[in-house]
Amino acid sequence: MVGQASVALALSVAFLTASGTQASRDEVRCTYSRRQVCTRSGCEANPVGQAFLVIPALARIRAAMLDGRPVDLRRCDGRGCTPVTTMVSESGDFLILSAPRSGYLFKVATVSETLSGLRAGEFVEVATQILTTYVGFGRCQVTG
Repeated sequence: MVGQASVALALSVAFLTASGTQASRDEVRCTYSRRQVCTRSGCEANPVGQAFLVIPALARIRAAMLDGRPVDLRRCDGRGCTPVTTMVSESGDFLILSAPRSGYLFKVATVSETLSGLRAGEFVEVATQILTTYVGFGRCQVTG
């Protein structure tokens, strides 16, 4: 019984590491609630499937912004994770990670506001490829 539990634990750890989920307290997993793809003929739903994002903790993102350093986030799906190097700016209650040369933007709320219904960690992601635009909405597991 102990041997089976050890194997199960080892497999769980291997799966979590291989799938690119949170590796430390310095990273946050972001889960999509809705995605769509838009072309010149209109927009349609794009299945969420196994897709998710991994970003640095908000404090690390803000520190990188203040130092003028780039921030890497990871776009993940069933095939693995792809890093995206971004620069950070701040606008009100949002941190904005963008890679202008590739047409990528990730905007995440840093606080919750009762009046507007905004919750810390809510995000929008916009990625472009040629003239196709991919838009995703969801929430990151932030602690603040």
